[in-house]
Amino acid sequence: MKHRFLFLVTALIFSIMNLKAAETLRHLVFTYMGDPSTSLTANWQWLADDPHPQPSEALVQYDVVSRRDAPEAYAMQTRGQVFSIPGLNDRVLARVELEDLKPGTTYYTEEMVTPDGYSIPMVLAIGNHEVHGSFGQSKQAAPFFFGFFGQDPEKSYFKRQFGPQLALFVLDSGHVASHESQVDWLDQELEASKEIPYKAAIYHVPLYPSHRDFMGTYSDLGRAHWAPVFDAHGLTVAFENHDHTFKRSHFIKNGEKVPNGEGTLYLGDGCWGRDARPVDEAPLWYLNK
Repeated sequence: MKHRFLFLVTALIFSIMNLKAAETLRHLVFTYMGDPSTSLTANWQWLADDPHPQPSEALVQYDVVSRRDAPEAYAMQTRGQVFSIPGLNDRVLARVELEDLKPGTTYYTEEMVTPDGYSIPMVLAIGNHEVHGSFGQSKQAAPFFFGFFGQDPEKSYFKRQFGPQLALFVLDSGHVASHESQVDWLDQELEASKEIPYKAAIYHVPLYPSHRDFMGTYSDLGRAHWAPVFDAHGLTVAFENHDHTFKRSHFIKNGEKVPNGEGTLYLGDGCWGRDARPVDEAPLWYLNK
């Protein structure tokens, strides 16, 4: 099976046509603002001083067959917004929401595709690098996270369901929303997803760190507020970040190591775009590797 995007179960693959000259398009990123089975959001940008004329609206043209040699023949199109982020004067941004798509279908356009012809959508969780002040700030302190990526325009935490097998819970580890403020929502959404066999969470600061102090403030808050909810609803796996190392935990429930498959597996601790850090040579009870 081709890696259409990530490891997820739907297959809606896009790239983009634009009202501007194609060579000026920059930084195309696909995200989800709606149902990942039937929708996809295209986000891109260009430089404000680009010599080509700037359009007043964004346009995505697409089809279920390639029109590489005749882009004007693309059968479908959707228009969206062109906007700017206050204080960011050198960029103009575009966002188009594509809806009523057919699951399991490949859609073509022309830009930003992998060597085997597929684009890779992203689901992004907020972290300290996205926030002026890192922790305990307002949404206004993260203008680029909310501006660049079409996900939830109001909240830094949300759920995305990928077909009948996987529910993904994107959380905010204390950056613009407190751990505690997300507990009721997380409990309700996990309960609503109880028939879904695989339930995953992704967030920045690890509950079970591999480099920083186990009793660090935000790791401790995560274990205090989120871990009981994970345990109560049988969260399958948590993807953790922030520590800049690779790790795999034992299965953990109620703050203890349990037999494989009886608790939550914690994986991490990502550092995309940053340098890796050393791991402590002393064994930690919660880490398998």
